[in-house]
Amino acid sequence: MKVKGVNLGNWLVLEKWMSPALFAGTTAEDEYYLPRQLSKEVYEARIKIHRSEYITERDFVTIKAKGMEAVRIPVPYFIFGDREPFLGCIEELDKAFCWAKRYDLKVLIDLHTAPLGQNGFDNGGICGVCKWSQCPEEVEFVLTVLNGLDGEVESRVSDEEKRNIYRELAEVQLDAWNSGSGYFYWSYKLLTDTVNEPGWIGWDSWDFGRCADFGWFPEV
Repeated sequence: MKVKGVNLGNWLVLEKWMSPALFAGTTAEDEYYLPRQLSKEVYEARIKIHRSEYITERDFVTIKAKGMEAVRIPVPYFIFGDREPFLGCIEELDKAFCWAKRYDLKVLIDLHTAPLGQNGFDNGGICGVCKWSQCPEEVEFVLTVLNGLDGEVESRVSDEEKRNIYRELAEVQLDAWNSGSGYFYWSYKLLTDTVNEPGWIGWDSWDFGRCADFGWFPEV
């Protein structure tokens, strides 16, 4: 499957390097510390203005006019407004869906952050912290967020379904590789050189060992 799309980064998930003015007057490097270094009124005003102006319907018109077919929208774990002091953003996502429908664009929702950090970077929720996968309560919380985004209360991916998904993805990537028009790799060391967090467990589809042990890609 070929998708022509563009990412709407820094709209609902902040990245300081893309909008440093939002962090003015603070030493915060990520969205976790920003509301903790501003008054409630200032923080909420900055976020509301940013969300209303950074991405608008005009952007969807432009994206469609340039021949794109889809938009990827990173969203935070507090999208439903249930994790103070952060502001939820489900209304902005609803607007995006309306605009996408109006201009015949597909939407890929990317739950990009997790409480306690999911990758150790600012775009993962909090800089220098990567402990979400070690906290069962927060893992369960993120699953409820995913279920809410999907509109299903009890939706889980079984081991067999996961295996089929990964194998299908691997086969498509291998086909592209064999035809000379794609790339295909796993992380052998699970990014431990860059994350450097003892006991960190990365996304399992990155892990060469797990892919081999669980039969998630075809033998080549």
